[in-house]
Amino acid sequence: MDIKFLFNRIQQDDKIYCILKELKMHHIKDCGNYYSCGFPDGDNPKSVAVYKNTLNVEAYTRNIEDKNGYKNILSLVMFVKKLYIVNAIKWICDICGYDLYNQDYQKPKLLALLDEIQSARKNKTSVDEEEKIKILDISVLDTYLNSLSKRFYNDGIDYKTQKIFKIGYDLQTHRITIPIFDEVGQLIGVKGRFAGDDSLTDNKYLYLFSCSKSHFLFGLDKTYDYIKEKGIVYVAESEKAVMQGWSNGIKNVVSIGGHQLSKTQVKKLTHLGVEVCLCYDDKADFVNGVRDAEFYQKEKNKFINGIKVSCIIDPNNKILGDKESPFDNLDLWDELLKMKKIIV
Repeated sequence: MDIKFLFNRIQQDDKIYCILKELKMHHIKDCGNYYSCGFPDGDNPKSVAVYKNTLNVEAYTRNIEDKNGYKNILSLVMFVKKLYIVNAIKWICDICGYDLYNQDYQKPKLLALLDEIQSARKNKTSVDEEEKIKILDISVLDTYLNSLSKRFYNDGIDYKTQKIFKIGYDLQTHRITIPIFDEVGQLIGVKGRFAGDDSLTDNKYLYLFSCSKSHFLFGLDKTYDYIKEKGIVYVAESEKAVMQGWSNGIKNVVSIGGHQLSKTQVKKLTHLGVEVCLCYDDKADFVNGVRDAEFYQKEKNKFINGIKVSCIIDPNNKILGDKESPFDNLDLWDELLKMKKIIV
């Protein structure tokens, strides 16, 4: 759910008190323009002020500022509950009785019409502009064979990892199925990899159930704890790279499902509060390849100041083969890590 939209719903439905109560804040008092209260583990009954018109929060005894520099009710939930931003939004939605992706919300006809007009005027070239997010029932996966893939095994994804990521097989399309889960573990799509000879298809990969991939970091529902433990997240293009890394004990990997970061993905990576290391396909020659240097610089510039962004490089393509990603041959991983470069 868009944060601005979530805040509007909280204000319209007067849910501030409910959220503070569920956070176990104490001495909650309505002071007119704001609520005052104290932290669950604090003695000061007026250490926090939550302003009704903005949902901004003044915390007098704690620093609740998030990675983007905000101090609001979402920042407060993240601080008190020790939650990642998406999980904090989901927690608020659960408390308020909202659907995470607004499937429970019917816009007034006038607003819906204005949205349609605005959408029609836009040139839809942004990686952020995709179809509406839909949650799939987990029973969708029961329509596929519970069959592990020899092809994926040969590509470095062991069978144990395939089970963890719920790899299956679709008889109708002859494709290996890759379920796509959002950061809180909800099924939002299914991607299929053609299981036959690649020369027989124009699309090795296609979505059996499409999803708005630019809004998510594939694998984060499983890799979050490892990312926080290691203090670095490796960002790959493909979902397969996440599983290849996992099979080899490199469990702090996510995939963007494309070739460049969207604004939403940048925000989610920022909120992880760790070093972001870009491990893209076919863009390893940072030193001598001007095009790749400029590309990585543009990716880095999407982040706010203070976020450490690095990339895996392979000067003159001495380590990786043609069209190989850094996860295609993990016997060379340690050698590639020695070539990691901070982007300034």
